Amino acid sequence: MTTDVLAFEGSGPLGNEKPGGKRPCLYGDIIISTDAVLQNSRIYRTTPSYELTLYIAHGILHLLGYDDHKKIDIQKMRAKEKEVMEFLGRGVNFLCQVQ
Repeated sequence: MTTDVLAFEGSGPLGNEKPGGKRPCLYGDIIISTDAVLQNSRIYRTTPSYELTLYIAHGILHLLGYDDHKKIDIQKMRAKEKEVMEFLGRGVNFLCQVQ
């Protein structure tokens, strides 16, 4: 099994406000395996674009504190991924199926 997404919290000020009272900044790095993107797009009959978007959302959720090691945490992560993907117009109703 290949790791598809890694997220590393940065050393920046997570949650600190920007000058002028703007929303907090989120610092971190997300590393995505393009091999996993391509492989999983074939396995799940999606597009590489869909898989890449999902992995970016997954990495951001990790940076926001979501985890996916315990069953209950995996369920929470999947629900939030679905919410994000639907918000982006890439939910299950918008999947581009490989023909």
